Amino acid sequence: MNYKLEPIVDLTESIIGYEILTEVDSFSSFNSLKKCEKMKILKEQIKIAENISNTNNNILISINLDSSTIFDVSEDEKCLSRLKKTPNIRLEINEDIKIKPIEFQKLMKCFDGIFLWLDDFDDKQEWRLINLKNIEAIKIDKYFLWGNEATTRFSNLVKTINIAGKKIICEGVNTSLRVDYLKSFNIWGMQGYLYPKTNIRLSSQ
Repeated sequence: MNYKLEPIVDLTESIIGYEILTEVDSFSSFNSLKKCEKMKILKEQIKIAENISNTNNNILISINLDSSTIFDVSEDEKCLSRLKKTPNIRLEINEDIKIKPIEFQKLMKCFDGIFLWLDDFDDKQEWRLINLKNIEAIKIDKYFLWGNEATTRFSNLVKTINIAGKKIICEGVNTSLRVDYLKSFNIWGMQGYLYPKTNIRLSSQ
């Protein structure tokens, strides 16, 4: 299994964190993996974050959870404990979790003490997660940025997230012109092809 660290930078283009990306073999996709395989990958990603935290605890490390893995993590006390003991870890989740509101609140209680980021966000989302206390940041989807920069749709979304008191990370930043454009907004972080990924390997736990 190959892992890459994708930089997350602030508006001065200084690195504030990394997202851990996973590369599976060319014959499968992450969604096709079994539960045990996804959990094994997650635990390796946590190990990477722990190693980085031991050398620089000011660098944030984000790990993406799909809508099925989040339930598995919520039932794994050892995994939750490791996440809570590594304060630089951030978990990325989506609004596509299929669950009733009451059950969702119970699910989120398992993640108390862990900062969450909402991934692939745009102005069509239901906004049911944005006011949760442990939602720290919103990652604006790259396709929304590309299709709506210099429009009121983009500026209104940024303004609404700012009012909610959440940090904003823009995905899909691939040119210096986009960097200059985003500097006119209250944006916390940027991520994209402009900032090269770093390969990292970790043996299985």
